[in-house]
Amino acid sequence: MEQDEYRIWQTLTEQDWKELIRASNLVRFENRETIFRQDTRSSHFMFVEQGLVKIYKTGKSKKILTLKLEGPGHFIGLHSVLGSEIHQYSASAVGAAAIRFFDHDTILEVIIRNGHFSLDLLRVLTVHRGFMFEKLISQAQSQLPG
Repeated sequence: MEQDEYRIWQTLTEQDWKELIRASNLVRFENRETIFRQDTRSSHFMFVEQGLVKIYKTGKSKKILTLKLEGPGHFIGLHSVLGSEIHQYSASAVGAAAIRFFDHDTILEVIIRNGHFSLDLLRVLTVHRGFMFEKLISQAQSQLPG
């Protein structure tokens, strides 16, 4: 992955970019392979470099609700690693996928140093939360009688 390949990385200094890449690893997943599970601790920032990832939630009755598909250029599990530290949903590969796992502490250091990068991550989180809110409202309305 190149720094200028995705907008989110363009506000990083060359030094920050190199530091993040050194403290990361790229993991390849096969079709339907689990990337992370709901109710497990989050330990890394995860970024989709290739393929598709299904984000889904398992309900109390074991019913699975697909929340969205994420493709290259998107973080997965971001609000868990920055917030609750527990994944509120699961993620699995749809076909072959490559996910870059960034070291938690290293990326937090860059967030603290680089306000522009911090703002970009905040925007990503806001868009993601908005999408999840809309999904929740849509799901609730589809289950209303009448």
